[in-house]
Amino acid sequence: MRELTVVFVIALFFMVSPLYAELRTDVLGSIDLEAKPLDMASSADGKKLYVLTRGMVNVFSVPDGKLIGTVKTDKKMDRIAGPSPEDLLLLGSSKERKVTVVSLDFIKTFDLTGSPVKGPADASVTIVVFSDFQ
Repeated sequence: MRELTVVFVIALFFMVSPLYAELRTDVLGSIDLEAKPLDMASSADGKKLYVLTRGMVNVFSVPDGKLIGTVKTDKKMDRIAGPSPEDLLLLGSSKERKVTVVSLDFIKTFDLTGSPVKGPADASVTIVVFSDFQ
């Protein structure tokens, strides 16, 4: 019985043929960097690219390649992971055996020119209410 099972498993292995799919690629763009990249990561939605260079993380929008912002880091950091859904970026140093967790907050700016305001127009904080949705 055992020999029959082994023969059956071997026969089943040879009967199953692999499926090959066609792979298509599209180059969305490229980014010219000023410094040597040490590591890279992308956001879960694919809209942001994080490039770790010596002492800095550059954040680019994809696919237009515009620099959104920078995060200064310890120059010994040589690995990057994330960001997580909570916008946490993980930076690691293999020499220092250290991981640093950085919380990211993307601040949105709105052009409020011509919009009704209550209070000083040059206030440092503006609360915007979107109440006319239909």
